[in-house]
Amino acid sequence: MQTCRRAAYLYIKQREKGMETLYKASRARLFKEYKEVQREKSADPDIQLICDDSNIFKWTALIKGPSETPYEGGVFQLAFAIPEQYPLLPPQVRFLTKIFHPNVHFKTGEICLDILKNAWSPAWTLQSVCRAIIALMAHPEPDSPLNCDSGNLLRSGDIRGFQSMAKMYTKLAAMPKKS
Repeated sequence: MQTCRRAAYLYIKQREKGMETLYKASRARLFKEYKEVQREKSADPDIQLICDDSNIFKWTALIKGPSETPYEGGVFQLAFAIPEQYPLLPPQVRFLTKIFHPNVHFKTGEICLDILKNAWSPAWTLQSVCRAIIALMAHPEPDSPLNCDSGNLLRSGDIRGFQSMAKMYTKLAAMPKKS
């Protein structure tokens, strides 16, 4: 019985050590990404990544709506919750700014994007995730909607109706208020 307890104790300690190593690796990766963001601020004017001052695992991003889309002129805020197993697991990303888009849940801001689910790779960075979200904004996938109203407009071919709604919500939620 004593041997079994000892083995269990050693197993738990070994797992804790492994999790601690993973946590340190995750923090190191995030610090590396933070330094890159600071160094290349002007390299990508469409994306501004901001790390929480007190928690390296919480970030926000401001992304500009892609040109020639109903989101053009808008600035959209994203919230990143990064797991301690990052980059082995993807960050959880959601829109804080309301957006009318078939692949974004209107109330929660959840994003339906394969790289944030089953197609994640540790090669992705927070910056490249923002790039992928901007690409999704320009090229919605109405066949897997989180916003059924938006998806139905596109699937039925009502591009004008979709663009009108998306522009309206962009003006209401993502553009600076004029005094």
